[in-house]
Amino acid sequence: MPANSHDAAASALGYLHQIDWALLEMIRTGPTRPDHGIMLEQHDDVSWVNGASPTELLQVKHHADRKGGLSDMSVDLWTTFQVWMDDKKFVDPSGPALGIVTTSTASPGTAASLLRPVGRDQEQALELLDTAALTSNNGETAATRSAWLDLDENVRRDFLARVTVLDASPTIGDVTGQIREALYWVVNDPQRQDLFLQDLFGWWHMVAIDMLQKTRGPINAVQVSVHLDQLKERYGPNSLPPTIDRVLDDAAGELEAQYSHRIFVKQLGFIDVRTRAIQMAILDFHNAVAQTTDWADRSLLDMREFDRFKDALAEEWAWAFEEMMSQVADDADEEERKRLGRALFFRLRDSTQHHIHDSYRERFYNTGVQLELADEARHGWHPDFESLLEGVMVTGV
Repeated sequence: MPANSHDAAASALGYLHQIDWALLEMIRTGPTRPDHGIMLEQHDDVSWVNGASPTELLQVKHHADRKGGLSDMSVDLWTTFQVWMDDKKFVDPSGPALGIVTTSTASPGTAASLLRPVGRDQEQALELLDTAALTSNNGETAATRSAWLDLDENVRRDFLARVTVLDASPTIGDVTGQIREALYWVVNDPQRQDLFLQDLFGWWHMVAIDMLQKTRGPINAVQVSVHLDQLKERYGPNSLPPTIDRVLDDAAGELEAQYSHRIFVKQLGFIDVRTRAIQMAILDFHNAVAQTTDWADRSLLDMREFDRFKDALAEEWAWAFEEMMSQVADDADEEERKRLGRALFFRLRDSTQHHIHDSYRERFYNTGVQLELADEARHGWHPDFESLLEGVMVTGV
């Protein structure tokens, strides 16, 4: 099958790499310039700004095979120069620092290799680039090379003084690993770190989308630090983090059919809970079971802790049930018994007396575990739930 000439995979990876690399750049160098912010696709691929003024422009190049143009005549190099030369303020000697971030590696003796942060030889790099500009026959770079030579030699020298080549930069596949290493001291448990990074990248990608849509300004190290502190609290060793995507209302009808036979649904029917409330209860039950299972699978929850929580809910229910029974008159009719049962259901649903963990206080989870107790027929809401359940067991209805 012929290659697709319109395949945009490489370009898409390049944009994703640019976004993720910017996060790595923020983590690595942001603390050294907390008064500066980072921007995407504003002045350049990635830019550092102080107020409205760019202080560093970064062209980010991604080559999955680590091969790319860093020779003196390469298109990559000259098109990067063209981007900067197109704006006179970036050619000015007092202009921002200029960086070429590339996954490729500059060969020894090339101008790019001489513009690295260490072992720089700017004069030799200038000679090599001037020679390349004069001798190259590449039509794609002809206009840029001509514009380069039209600049005064001192302007070209000052320009290169602000250019740094950061070659052998991590590929998109390596960036996550380097961010993981850089943030090891924030969250270091492997299971928790996976969740922490998923959340971090999700947040950062939303920040990037806002920047690309130009609906937000730069983000600085202080703002990132605040978010990291929030994630550390959520995923640290003394927390119980959320780990599932909850099933929401749009699946309520499908789940109702799936769970209609469950004992807790039958018990809700005993007290004439409205259909909508039953659907919501089913969602809570389903999500709570899924969350408990996922915590256990990830070894984030000691099941003894879960059993203690469940027992605490059961004890609270037992006392609340006895209080309700004290209000059931000897001559109370069925409607009154159902009314008292519904009141008990909503009272327990709204209770905040117990939580599985101090860091996890989702209402749906408490309700879902309460419904597990009802599903086990250990507890009920209707004053006569035990005899009613016996009738269900006998008739199968």
